[in-house]
Amino acid sequence: MQKIDEPESFETDNSKYLKWIIYIIIFIAIIIFKAAAKKEIRDNANEEIERSYNGR
Repeated sequence: MQKIDEPESFETDNSKYLKWIIYIIIFIAIIIFKAAAKKEIRDNANEEIERSYNGR
């Protein structure tokens, strides 16, 4: 009886790589977004501090 090699999954190798590349791009985008948000929050806080300090 002949044994048939079955793939572990139905995905091709290219689609596996593409999926991981997309995951990496999304992960990097989240990191960049979080860094930009932190900078924006810090800038807004500094402006608010300057406004309250100059207003007194």
